[in-house]
Amino acid sequence: MKRLVGFLLILSSLASSAAFQKAKVVAVRDASETGATAESNDPVSSKNGPASVLMPGMVARCAVTVRLNSVEYTAIYYEDKHFKRIDLVLGQMIDARVDGNKLVLRRPSDGKDMKGKIVDRSKAQNE
Repeated sequence: MKRLVGFLLILSSLASSAAFQKAKVVAVRDASETGATAESNDPVSSKNGPASVLMPGMVARCAVTVRLNSVEYTAIYYEDKHFKRIDLVLGQMIDARVDGNKLVLRRPSDGKDMKGKIVDRSKAQNE
């Protein structure tokens, strides 16, 4: 029974990695947003002024558009220390697949998968 479960796990991982196809990076743009203000308790400012300071919250995100099978998908990805929008180059071919309403890209830097919510899909104008 354990061998069967192990075999099925290996088979499913191969099947999911086979679903990736080469996609062309068409556009990369900033999609960051400023959120609600956050309260910060700064010990330095509390000596001479208020004990807390209101600071705007910022979420670093980017919108990536790729062309996959004659369809252009735009998805939103969070930027962090492992992924920045400058990691992608226009015209670059990367591994991608669609998983429901998510666009899964394989990061060029380390080969790990990242999921982004698809916000637009349209037929590619120029192939």
